[in-house]
Amino acid sequence: MTDQPETAETELSEAVEDAIARAGHSLLSTIFWSVLAIFTVLVGAQAIQFGVAGSGLGALGLIVLGAFISLCSLYLLYSLHWTS
Repeated sequence: MTDQPETAETELSEAVEDAIARAGHSLLSTIFWSVLAIFTVLVGAQAIQFGVAGSGLGALGLIVLGAFISLCSLYLLYSLHWTS
């Protein structure tokens, strides 16, 4: 009879530990991808700057590439923080 409360307590403890581990992993993952997305927005902005400073078809390519990188990164941030 005394085994039943201990078993329930052990199961509850394992469930709580599992939930905490998943929540911590999710939080670390969100922080990692947020920092990476912010960094790549800056990389895209730098590519746009290089494109504006240059001339010709290569400069246009840098502007398009920078805009694409920045928009993809902003979409990632939007997906991480403002969608359910």
